[in-house]
Amino acid sequence: MIPDEKVNFSFASPVTRSYTLHVANAQFGLDIQASEAHIVGWNVTSNGMLNKFSKMFIYILLRPELVDWIYNEAKWQQFDQVLALAAKEGVKIIFPFINQDFGTSETDWWGNYIDLIRYRYNLTDYATAQQQVDWFTDLYIREDFKKIITFALNRQNTVNGRIYGLDDTFLCFETGNEMNWTELIFRNSTTNSTSVELRHLRPAPANWTIDIAQHIKSLAPNTLVMDGSYSRIYNVSEVWPEETLRSPFVDLFSYHGYGDADIAFINRCVTHIRRALDALRFQQRVEAFNKTFVVGEHGFYSSPAKHEGFYANFTGAGALAWSLRPHSEVSGFITHGEGNNIFSFHAPGWRNQTDAAFDQIEYDVVRGTYEASYKLLQHDVAPYPIPHRPYAFFATNGSSVGISFKGAAWAERYEIWAAGSDQSDFVKVADDVLDNVNSGNLFIPIDPTQPTAPLRFHREVLIRSNEDQSGWKDTKWKTGGSESEHKVSVQIGKQVHVTINPLREDNPSTAQSESQSIDGSSLGGWYTVRGVSVDGYYGPFSHPTFVSTLEVED
Repeated sequence: MIPDEKVNFSFASPVTRSYTLHVANAQFGLDIQASEAHIVGWNVTSNGMLNKFSKMFIYILLRPELVDWIYNEAKWQQFDQVLALAAKEGVKIIFPFINQDFGTSETDWWGNYIDLIRYRYNLTDYATAQQQVDWFTDLYIREDFKKIITFALNRQNTVNGRIYGLDDTFLCFETGNEMNWTELIFRNSTTNSTSVELRHLRPAPANWTIDIAQHIKSLAPNTLVMDGSYSRIYNVSEVWPEETLRSPFVDLFSYHGYGDADIAFINRCVTHIRRALDALRFQQRVEAFNKTFVVGEHGFYSSPAKHEGFYANFTGAGALAWSLRPHSEVSGFITHGEGNNIFSFHAPGWRNQTDAAFDQIEYDVVRGTYEASYKLLQHDVAPYPIPHRPYAFFATNGSSVGISFKGAAWAERYEIWAAGSDQSDFVKVADDVLDNVNSGNLFIPIDPTQPTAPLRFHREVLIRSNEDQSGWKDTKWKTGGSESEHKVSVQIGKQVHVTINPLREDNPSTAQSESQSIDGSSLGGWYTVRGVSVDGYYGPFSHPTFVSTLEVED
């Protein structure tokens, strides 16, 4: 959830949609550890009392406040930092509370409401929890979900002191991500066995959405509420229940469109027309009830032209493009793949990629989205942002010493400047340095005995043909117990960098111009890095960092 400094802050109307709350599921045999999650369990003795009764008995006959969720405070404090930074920079956040069940445990890569059911009812098996408890109709799990909402909206940010429910950094609270009311169809075979078919073609029921929205409004009366339903159907009159559309507690309605076919339907509604009402676009359906429509996620188109076509045709209140990934702390970028040659984007986007995990059309898509964010508001397109300060450090690849750095958002390229330890001036030793590499793979060899000598480095460019990105289909929604085909990968590059100078900050003041005098008593070199914007403007230098020849020899 940590944003890449100012990467989201530079669009015309900066809004970002966070991931849902992370739910630990490692104890159920999956991957999310408690240390990574916001919600880590269910505690029926949270008041210190020993529990000798069933959870249901305690809940019904005693006091429901004695049972509650277990939270990971460290993870919530990370989100506090995100909110404080967003508030400082004027970014609004859409916050969906919980993730959908997509059908099997193989698609439970973030923690979803089935994990909450498993904690709540002490059910280990995923399918058992799915089949025994209906998230949308079970009143006990609904009330306990409200406890999570209450905890979140009553929370006081440890950084800026704001109460979440009163913090206008939140544009809206969303009832969940892709909330679909799964229909379970049980079939008996001639061998006396039972199979279960899952159908994901219904929005969240109206009474659930309205109840949750009303609870949110009771704690955050001045913040919008978005219906997180995702019906996955093309009959516009059935995408959202009419009762939900009429509810005074629900302000925004969204739909997600991925691939060429989805977005063509959202924009034109030219297929699956069964009644006259179906011919209305999603936006028109929502606006007929004096509500607001947004596209909560969109992308995975086959070409930049498809993105351009979407922006040219869309007239709703807003659309959130999938998806930018940030710089890595150890240099380069975090990458993420969705199959079909589709990968996340990085600002400001590059044409010539160095790694197969960088999307081949990111240059056009990122810049086109940046420009569209202004044009849709009928504003002049602003110059591209000037990069902030990079974070430089020394590293080794096992045989030689080098410099690396965590890049700055929106920097198209970088310069490296260096100076000796003999009160010399900084001089530019490398120009046109790019950091569009996988995490941890940025390494430029240096020789501290000759710090002002021009640096020689090899820039590797991946030569690849135009790979087909058409025909993407959302296969994560499983209809039975088969293996998931939804491929998710987080590429972490080979860690060749080991810091040998622990980012020592006993250095002179930051370079403010193209040259700067320094003092130094030991032999070696000072190095500093600065980013250059798309429009050619220079950002500030990184704090100069010193490496001595003695440290290199050691």
